[in-house]
Amino acid sequence: MKSLLRTVSLRRFGEHPIRTLLTIVGIALGVASFVSVQMILHTISDSFSSMIDAISGKAQLQISQENTGVEEAVFEQLRTKDDQGRYPVPEIENILPTIQTITRYQGAQVLILATDTLNEKAFADFKLTGAGGAEITDPLEFLNSTDSLLLSRDFAKRFNIELDTRIDLLTSQGVKSFVVKGYLESTNNTAVYGGNFAMMDVYAAQILYGRQGRFDTVDIYLKPGADVNAVAARVAAHLGGKYEVHRPKQRNEGVDSVLQNVRMGLNLMSLVVLVMGIFIVYNTMTTQVYQRLREIGVLRMIGVTRRGILTLFLLEAIGLGLVGSVGGIFGGYWLGRLTIMRYLGGVTSLFVPVNADHATFNLAMVLHSGLIGLIVCLAGGMWPAIRATRITPLEVVRFKPSFALGKGTSLWRWCILAAASFSFIAFGLLYPGMNTASGIKTVMVMWIIAGITVTPIFMYIFFHLLVRLTERMKNPLLRMAGENVLRDLGRTAMTVAAFMVALAVMFEIYLFMNSMKTELKTWMDDILTSDLLITSSSSFANQDSMPLSDDLTAQLAAIPGVQDVIQLRVLRLDFEGSRIMVLSVNYTDREERARFRSRETQDLQVVRDFITDRGVLVSANLVALHPSLKNAKTIRFQTPSGPVDLPILREIVDYTNEKGTVLMNRGLFIKTFRDNLVDTFHVYAKPGADLNAIRRDIDRLLGDQFNLFVLTNREFKGSILDAIDQVFALSVSLEILTLLIALIGIVNNLMANVMDHTREIGVIRSLGATRGQVALIYIMQSGLLGISGTTIGGLVGYSLAKTHLTRLSVLMSGWSMGLHYRIGLIVLIVAATTLLAVLAGVFPARRAANLPLREALKYE
Repeated sequence: MKSLLRTVSLRRFGEHPIRTLLTIVGIALGVASFVSVQMILHTISDSFSSMIDAISGKAQLQISQENTGVEEAVFEQLRTKDDQGRYPVPEIENILPTIQTITRYQGAQVLILATDTLNEKAFADFKLTGAGGAEITDPLEFLNSTDSLLLSRDFAKRFNIELDTRIDLLTSQGVKSFVVKGYLESTNNTAVYGGNFAMMDVYAAQILYGRQGRFDTVDIYLKPGADVNAVAARVAAHLGGKYEVHRPKQRNEGVDSVLQNVRMGLNLMSLVVLVMGIFIVYNTMTTQVYQRLREIGVLRMIGVTRRGILTLFLLEAIGLGLVGSVGGIFGGYWLGRLTIMRYLGGVTSLFVPVNADHATFNLAMVLHSGLIGLIVCLAGGMWPAIRATRITPLEVVRFKPSFALGKGTSLWRWCILAAASFSFIAFGLLYPGMNTASGIKTVMVMWIIAGITVTPIFMYIFFHLLVRLTERMKNPLLRMAGENVLRDLGRTAMTVAAFMVALAVMFEIYLFMNSMKTELKTWMDDILTSDLLITSSSSFANQDSMPLSDDLTAQLAAIPGVQDVIQLRVLRLDFEGSRIMVLSVNYTDREERARFRSRETQDLQVVRDFITDRGVLVSANLVALHPSLKNAKTIRFQTPSGPVDLPILREIVDYTNEKGTVLMNRGLFIKTFRDNLVDTFHVYAKPGADLNAIRRDIDRLLGDQFNLFVLTNREFKGSILDAIDQVFALSVSLEILTLLIALIGIVNNLMANVMDHTREIGVIRSLGATRGQVALIYIMQSGLLGISGTTIGGLVGYSLAKTHLTRLSVLMSGWSMGLHYRIGLIVLIVAATTLLAVLAGVFPARRAANLPLREALKYE
């Protein structure tokens, strides 16, 4: 077998270097997309895990209440010892309160861990040093100062920060100055956030970061040999079931649910790109079989068995996979780093804080990606290899034309598969038992499979009609282009199927994104009526946004030209296993400002009940995702004071959060959650006031101190739409790879077609055809393939988008959105993709036109 690979396979690959290179590039792009997606997903998970590790250290348990925090009284209740010096739960060895927040320094995000600096456990997982590596000379000065800070040595070195110098950091009370009293030596804990890590006293952080009377978590250290689960149950019982008591690692499990749509979309796109690789390998290996019929027959005549032929072609496919996978791994690493550095921080900040300065890449990822590449090549090469084993020596004697194998496409088999696919789709959409997220996802996959099965049927009908039409029109060149496709329908149909899949996914992404943006824009136009909006982040409700003090309201209201100021606060809470959003707005005595959309007629009494703190409004998608809320009169929240039942006034249409939203007036919110911070200020200007002047006054008075972003209504809405574009940017990037691979498949197919028809090209050239006419045949053939793929891809993409918007979106987010599209843009996309297909045929057309006439006539 080694001699066959050396003397036969390598020679054949060398005879067609362009086709071989295109195949390797296609495989490499598929593997690169898979590598980059895995890097993105692992970076998200590892970054959040490292943050949890840095925060929790070696604590076995944590008490937390997401976003609302843990009351200081709870901490005191747990740490109060009896006369024998024992904690209320005897297995506890130590207990430590912490606050975690993300601030900014000179544009860089910094993770601050605030803890009880008087507790011996506070620095157990860190090494503190001063100048020259010595221990801090005056730790009491650090402990007794509310503005002292310890910095990661790497961070201090990067920004040239010396000991006992002051640095300015953003807090809820504006920019504050801190004294650097020591360094934290580089460890796994300080490496979190790319080394952008600092520590301070927890009681100072309570004041500076708006956590008065509460902590973010309470870490519990257990005595050796203690049963963690049993202690967790006892601590929870001691606290009356008001708080979650769990292992620190369990907090990371929620990341997958928060990012499940991002994860699903990226994995789906990488899968589609890999499928493109299968099509390319299939096309290449099928061409190899067609062009080596005589060689295969000779090998059979000299004693090579069917198993030997099968092994030979599979090893050739594996060889292509190895080379392509190596290139794909290197390319994927580069692509993954580029994506993480440029896009990941902006995208994930909408969900969880992630350090975008570090990309996760390891040996397991390399091996997994290489294995995927080999599997793709084996999957693509298996059927051509099996076809090769069916060739007999008798066919060599008959000199059967190479393209004859491609003609025998069994359309009746494709018809059966198409009928089965559409039957399954109908079953999936109509049978209630399939109305689940996994069921609808399966239906969407079946739409793609149905498109693949329809492709050869459509092409057979389309090109037969085209040939007949060109006979009447007396257009021989177009007729020859159509006949070329029909004579090689089996192989060409798979090339068009790959192009179709790429276009179907592209159309689906466009239609879904455009529909979401259209619905969201209409909703925002209804509810966002303020003239200016002020946040500490450039993006709405961003995770790196620093909540601001309510004291700013009076200062903003005093600015000339300002008529009214409304505060908005955002909390993300766990509700029945999902992360929902609670929005508070101070509509008290502002009935005219209370804007929300309802499927029912606007009821003034509901508005009045809302602004007088008599109940809450719940979004329609929250009710759709939680059957317990259907026709419910109240909704229950876990709050710092324990479970609270709040009356539900009405169901509203809201697109703030895909897991559901609860809207409450600010007075009720502060009473319930004991939180008076503000994320966004909505400023209404007096009639005729100069918005630019108000904006300048805000920047002059508060901008530098609080690092504020002052946005007009239009800019604010634009930032939200830009955030949606960012979320889809990764999918669009992968879609470009998919389309590129599909175009490589067209080039590969046409190159093989030129080789198969070399002698025919020589004949028509000898009969008087010019080089330009020969080139035109293949350019028209490429264009016809593009039209075929675009037609089917458009229909499949429409079906995917419709299913996604009306079925899958309802199940995953509770949102049922209409399908919105712009005809002009769709026409432009169709024209652009068809043009790309035509351009893909330029190089093969040039090769066909430049074939030497004598060599073409001699070619067999």
